[in-house]
Amino acid sequence: MSVSHSGHSFTRRKRINRNTDRLNRRAFLQGAGFAGAAGLVGLRPDRALAEPPPETTKLRVATGVFTAICFAPMFVAGDGLYQAEGFTDIQYVKKGPMFDVLASGEADIAATDIGSIIVTIDKGQPVVVLTGLHAGCYELFGTDRVHAIRDLEGRRVAVPGLHTGRHLIPSAMMVHVGLDPGKVNWVAQPCG
Repeated sequence: MSVSHSGHSFTRRKRINRNTDRLNRRAFLQGAGFAGAAGLVGLRPDRALAEPPPETTKLRVATGVFTAICFAPMFVAGDGLYQAEGFTDIQYVKKGPMFDVLASGEADIAATDIGSIIVTIDKGQPVVVLTGLHAGCYELFGTDRVHAIRDLEGRRVAVPGLHTGRHLIPSAMMVHVGLDPGKVNWVAQPCG
């Protein structure tokens, strides 16, 4: 009999695990038996789990005036996923700013970064956040004279728009490393 340094036998531990495995198999077989019996008497899980169809079959997706790879899921979803949820008329609304399009009722859903959502909520616009999107995919590109975020002090930094998420996220990064974003020359360079 081998003994661990805690004084318990590995053989005893194996026997306990084997008994636990048997109980798990027994519970599994019992559950499978109940499921089979339910099927024989006509009970179907799809009726119990089905959600009602959406209130509307039309879905208007705000895409904004520019696109980025992070918004690809909105377009991929239009290739069958929206339809699987019951939407049959999918329209892409290519206008901007996205939150204005949502607030006006021209679109039903949109995707954006957390910085833009914070600014929108701070302005008092009615926004409902359903899920997260950007998990940290921001990347700064610089010349060979920029090796760290602190090196941006006094330099020009282009963003698609001031007071947008793409301006606020790098600003937050700068504050995090001790750089005042006011010491950077921000240049609004709309893309698209």
